[in-house]
Parts: sequence; C-alpha cells; structure tokens
Amino acid sequence: MKPVFTLVWAVLSVCLAISCSGQSTHDAAPQAASQVAIGTNEPWFARILAEPLSEEADDDATFIVPADLTRETALKLLLSTHTFADDAIGDGGDLSGQVAAYRIILKQPDAIAVFNHLLRKAQPAGKLYALCGLYLLDRPAFDRAVQPFRGDAGEVRIQFGCSGGRETVRSIVESEAPCALRLSPGQTPEEWRRRTGCDSYHIDILGGGYAWEFREP
Repeated sequence: MKPVFTLVWAVLSVCLAISCSGQSTHDAAPQAASQVAIGTNEPWFARILAEPLSEEADDDATFIVPADLTRETALKLLLSTHTFADDAIGDGGDLSGQVAAYRIILKQPDAIAVFNHLLRKAQPAGKLYALCGLYLLDRPAFDRAVQPFRGDAGEVRIQFGCSGGRETVRSIVESEAPCALRLSPGQTPEEWRRRTGCDSYHIDILGGGYAWEFREP
C-alpha cells in the first residue's frame, strides 16, 4: 500500500501548490496571448524610423524613384528627406521620389494617421508633404496644423523643375505673391484663375496649390 499512498500524496502536493499560487495553468495562456495582441496593435507606420540622409543620398532619393516603392519605403523617405521636391523635376520633368512616396501614402486607408505621424516625426521637408495630405483628407486638421508653419523662417532644400536651392518653410507654406492660388473646396486652379481674372498664379501649401499639383494624374 505504500506506493499508492506516496502517489496520492504527490498529487495532493501539486494541487495545493497550484491553489496557493493563485493562478491555474489555464490562466497563463490567456495572459501570454494578451501580451502578443498588445504588441501587434502598434500601427505599421510607428515601426518605420527615419534614417539620416547626406545631401548626396537625398539627391538620389529625389531623382531616382524605385520601381518597387512600398508604403514602408515611401514613409521612410518622407520621414528622412531634407528636400521639398516638385512633381516634375530635371530636364525631362520626371516624377520626384518625394512626390511618388507621397502618392503612395495618400492611397493608404490610414493615410490621415500616417500624415499626422509625419507631422510629429519627419524632417521639416517631410512635414510639408504631411500638410499637403491633410489639406486633401482632413481640412479641419490641416487648418490647425498649418498655423505654426506660416511664420517658420527655417529653410529646406528644394527642387522645382531644373532649379534647386533652399527656401524658407513659410514661403512654401504661404506665398505673398499678388495672384497666390486660393482654392475653394471642389474648385480647380483654372476655375479659380477665371474667377479672379489672374493671367497666372503662384502656388503654395496654404491655398491648396501643392496638394492639387501632387495628386495622382
């Protein structure tokens, strides 16, 4: 009978140990699953980090658009770039890497959240693209976010057509030209030009000119 007694005592000891610990073996699995779920709730864009770019690397990013540009590589470029580039650059009027990246983010179902992330984390040039995105997708958020940039005297690199250089953030955000484009919701630049009588116009971010220009054709 001694072996039977020993076995019963061992089983009772295990049960007592589990009871005293206050947690059954069934409780541990849900806890581990919960920890995994929390980790996967982080949005994809929060895991993309900026990389410092030299001027040479920034030029490459501007003039060379990868054929396999993904949302991740697009966001990394907009987080890291120091250049605010037009949609048509160089002698051939080629699409810039920055606008190509911007268009990919604009197509994402969570584009508003991504553009808000860019406003918090990007270099100044990337923040300008974020403003363009919010202008199209969330005008109230744009109206709030754009205010500090209207007086920002800091400079960014620019590439418009064949012309490169540096320009202040505030001049890109708000043009002081007499015929600065100021689009109403749903209005096209040509409609605005006919209504105002301007023969030509200057574009900026505040009036929606860059947001209009950077859209997918």
